[in-house]
Amino acid sequence: GKEGGAWLPKSGGRLSLLIPSTITDYLLRGQGLLSSSGCEFGYFGASSPEYEGRPDLQVHGMVTAGDSNFFTELLKIPKKILEDTGVPSDFGLFGQGLAVGPTLLHPKARGEVRLRPSSLEQNATSANNKGYPIIDYELFHNEEDISRLIEGIRRTQSIMAQPAMAAHEPTLLHIRA
Repeated sequence: GKEGGAWLPKSGGRLSLLIPSTITDYLLRGQGLLSSSGCEFGYFGASSPEYEGRPDLQVHGMVTAGDSNFFTELLKIPKKILEDTGVPSDFGLFGQGLAVGPTLLHPKARGEVRLRPSSLEQNATSANNKGYPIIDYELFHNEEDISRLIEGIRRTQSIMAQPAMAAHEPTLLHIRA
């Protein structure tokens, strides 16, 4: 529960969905785990006085129940990154998890969207060409953006260190590189 830890609370795993009290709490009282929207908490804040009145940081917290598909299918994180993060049991049937991530709302960096050269050809809808655009986000290409995102990470760590979250004994999953 010390500041800097986050992401894996010791409650809310996949198997908890099968516990009879989880089902009856929802059916009889409309309460409990099944009444969740999936996004358990959100935070908006300013990384510096410049952004007071127009927050530039957003943090979401979502129960992932140790589900690797949440990361690979929904968030589109490559499987290789998951293989290098935590240990396999963090993502197994008995795994429990909470994904917490800061987002920069007003980045200074600007990316671009381009059509693939083959998309410009007459037969852009052929079976060989899906016509998907090239999206270059230019993430982490602006020093100010990086500083502001680091502040978002620090705020996230501070949230996870609060007594209500620390009671779940969170553990930060580190990427092995």
